[in-house]
Amino acid sequence: MSSVWDAPASGDAEWDKQDGDSLKTGDAEAWTSTSPGKDSNDENVNPHASEYEAPATYGDYGDNQDLTCRNCGETGHFARRCPNEDTQKCLNCDEPGHSKADCPNPAKPRACFNCGEEGHNKVDCPKPRVFKGACRICAQEGHPASACPEKPADICNNCGGEGHLAFGCTENRKFDLNHIVDKVPDEAWAMMKQASDERDMDDFREAIQIYTKAMPEATYVDIEKRMREEEFKIFLIALEKDREDTISLIDLQGRLDREFAVGYYFSDKAMRANLEQRWPRDADDNLERLANAGLPYDRKVMKCHNCGELGHGSRACKQERVAVERHEVKCSNCGTVGHRLRDCTEGRRSKPGCRKCGGEGHEARGCTEPRSAEDIECRRCNGAGHFAKDCPNQTERTPRTCRNCGSEDHIARDCDQPTNPDAMVCRNCENTGHVARDCPEPKDWSKVKCNRCGEMGHTVKRCDQPEEGGFDEVSGEDPFSSPAVDAKADKSQDDEVEKVRQRMDNQFW
Repeated sequence: MSSVWDAPASGDAEWDKQDGDSLKTGDAEAWTSTSPGKDSNDENVNPHASEYEAPATYGDYGDNQDLTCRNCGETGHFARRCPNEDTQKCLNCDEPGHSKADCPNPAKPRACFNCGEEGHNKVDCPKPRVFKGACRICAQEGHPASACPEKPADICNNCGGEGHLAFGCTENRKFDLNHIVDKVPDEAWAMMKQASDERDMDDFREAIQIYTKAMPEATYVDIEKRMREEEFKIFLIALEKDREDTISLIDLQGRLDREFAVGYYFSDKAMRANLEQRWPRDADDNLERLANAGLPYDRKVMKCHNCGELGHGSRACKQERVAVERHEVKCSNCGTVGHRLRDCTEGRRSKPGCRKCGGEGHEARGCTEPRSAEDIECRRCNGAGHFAKDCPNQTERTPRTCRNCGSEDHIARDCDQPTNPDAMVCRNCENTGHVARDCPEPKDWSKVKCNRCGEMGHTVKRCDQPEEGGFDEVSGEDPFSSPAVDAKADKSQDDEVEKVRQRMDNQFW
């Protein structure tokens, strides 16, 4: 009984052939010989090739006939391995011993790439620009791509229309929604509700995109009203936003240049101080803003880095070139201007060194040497080389005196003399001999300043102005307001103010 193991394989017949049939002439040598290109140190080997790829060769590599050094002209090595470094010539003055970057001689005048004359470069050439090369659209010589007769119509990056560019386009933005999942409106709204209940902002952002794709006519006002009816935990808030020339606020229907920016928040009140000035006053103000609100998108218009205007690039700018101020290159090792750490010839200093003396082995807080003022800038005269306390240009200040005993050696809080009643000034009646807590006169509310509105005559608890930020305004009569409650609040407020006055008096006396 024959088995499948007894049957010859399809490739066994190839091994039974004669040597002359299995390998052609030279194949055996290709498998067994070692090519010079396999040496990883050879420069003609592709550094990105694997060990199974054949190396790229240039000419007869084995005989070193094509290995000509461009530095000395000898064969057998490349320029970067040239032993004759003294034969290196400068490309500017043709003198050996240095490169063009280190050449002490003035730059050799070169011909203009546009007109061929010497004395100026292509940028400053007064003659009309001559196009040299082939068109990148039709591959024909004699004209650039901007003047090509076969140039296709311009496509607007904003609306996708033909015949115009995004600069100056007032049509609605056409969004690419192919990456958004297709859902029915009810299913997409259920996803928004679930994300709101779970307080998952990422899922909510994705769900609202799916819903707006299913309901393209829905606006932010419609969505926010329905969210409030169903008691969503996420709010659509329209915030004030500074205008940027390259950014446009676009609503769900693609209308450009909206006034307010839409944000998603878990509360209808501003939870951060930097949002209070940008937050709407109440819910009605928020809905009014949402009618003219959108999300920030790129305007997709080119901006010139030379003149700062939109519609063209710096290469096509007709304004005078603005000199770009280059940053100063300073070495972090020796502190010298003009080179970086990698090019520094000084010895490397260890990083964990002392900031005061520059020594090693200790930190600044444990340094016993006096601090050097060599690189210090004075805070008084802005001079260098000294501290503010040792400034020679400071004007003499009136010495501080103690309000209790009049001594110049200390201030009132450090005075060891008994309290002088004649030096006391009451903050309430401005008479001497007592402090505010012992003042027999009634409290003068005209000297009390409110910390909320800045007006005199009342404190924060009696202030009628609403607190800034959030929807704190409530219509109707306050159910907790009554004469008894107001009287109790006034008494507690007076007690609190009196405690503050006592603490201030104790601090100074």
